[in-house]
Amino acid sequence: MKRPPLWTLLAIPLLAIGAWFVYQHSVAIPAAPTTQIAPQQHLLSCQGSGTSCKHVESTPYYNITVNYPNTGRPEQVRIEQVLVEQVNQFKSVNEIDDAEKARLTETGRKYAFAVDTKSFNGSGYSSYEFDIMVDTGGAHPNSFYKTLVFKQGTEVTLEGLFKPGSRYLDRLSAESYKQVLAELKQRSGGDVTPDMEDTVRIGTSPTPETLQNFVIDGTNLVILIPPYQAAAYAAGSFEVKIPLSSLQDILK
Repeated sequence: MKRPPLWTLLAIPLLAIGAWFVYQHSVAIPAAPTTQIAPQQHLLSCQGSGTSCKHVESTPYYNITVNYPNTGRPEQVRIEQVLVEQVNQFKSVNEIDDAEKARLTETGRKYAFAVDTKSFNGSGYSSYEFDIMVDTGGAHPNSFYKTLVFKQGTEVTLEGLFKPGSRYLDRLSAESYKQVLAELKQRSGGDVTPDMEDTVRIGTSPTPETLQNFVIDGTNLVILIPPYQAAAYAAGSFEVKIPLSSLQDILK
């Protein structure tokens, strides 16, 4: 059977990466605030108590559920700012016209937006991983990540972890490519084609966009690769764990 041209095999994941990138970057997120709000003044509604909150919105056409932490720390403001931005982005991108409203009413399948949050601590950092799911009636929902990392209440970027001029992206990209490719081979039973390897290489390339989602978990820097970015949707997401000790020469 004749194999399709390489460009056709790469087109789908590249388009998906582009759509995912636009979705996350089309609205600028404001800078982290310098003041702390009172614990009861949440930017999202907070159903629940203690260290966890749930924000819920429901209309005839969509459901929104956001599970998020109640840290009681200054970073709480920034956490909720980011989540509000994501919720508003979902609403603005998915404005529903009359024809779509009629279809949703007929099928009974609403749009959905959901966020689950995981918290991590390690090496003086507190990190938050937002697992975001968007379902707008396609063949399957789409999933992506958003992350925040703080040190003593101050937001830290990936670049901010490393010494200036250290070419940290090259180091992280090389390790990400190696780990993702190995995991993909395991998941596929070793049946990885050159085209699949090229897709992994693109999805782990040394750019701030491909490596932007990270957390500090214990003594590891963990880079999160969402579905579609480095492999077909069926392959799922990937976590690249890099010991901070292996990066000691370029860390600040």
